[in-house]
Amino acid sequence: MSYLTHVRLMAATGALIAASCFAPAERIPARIPTPRPEHTPRASSVSAPRGTASETPAPAFAVKPPVPKVFADGKSYALELRGATLAQAFEMVGTMGRVNLVLQGDFSEPAAGAMPEVTLQSALATLCTTHDCTVTESAGVWIVERSDPDRAQSRTFDLKNVAAQTLEAEVKALLGTDARVVVNPSSNVIFTSGKAERFDEVAAYLARVDRRER
Repeated sequence: MSYLTHVRLMAATGALIAASCFAPAERIPARIPTPRPEHTPRASSVSAPRGTASETPAPAFAVKPPVPKVFADGKSYALELRGATLAQAFEMVGTMGRVNLVLQGDFSEPAAGAMPEVTLQSALATLCTTHDCTVTESAGVWIVERSDPDRAQSRTFDLKNVAAQTLEAEVKALLGTDARVVVNPSSNVIFTSGKAERFDEVAAYLARVDRRER
């Protein structure tokens, strides 16, 4: 092989190699993305995170009513209740606030400690909360009741013609020494607490004496 032929052969080989290396690549058609459908989450598929309240309402429980506003006095008092029964504690609070507190139930257990620097309303609320008592109002008299199945029964008598305070002693005698009688002169009402079997006798007596004079 001559030198010139060898040079031509090398040149042709180089051209082939260059053509194969620098040839344009085959074009691949671009994919057109299809739009994704809008996703609307269903209410049933969404679960509440752990630690949060669920959509199901909680079962209802009986809620104890709060202690109503009995004392308007905002002054602070130091109440020493050591050695006092629960009945004596309520009577002390009622006497200091000049409010009739009628007790229904067993209040013979000891009261809890002392209450330094406390308002009468706060003292009443503390006693009721600690000893499971409720306070309601009837004919101007505040009634404190305990959750006691054997508690005494109560009954209110409205008088039309005779002053209620003039019959307080007679009503107490009919109900017995274990009963409680409170008179509200402004509304002419006698509030009683005691054994239910004696109420009919009191009602009959008051019906006889509470008559309009002719």
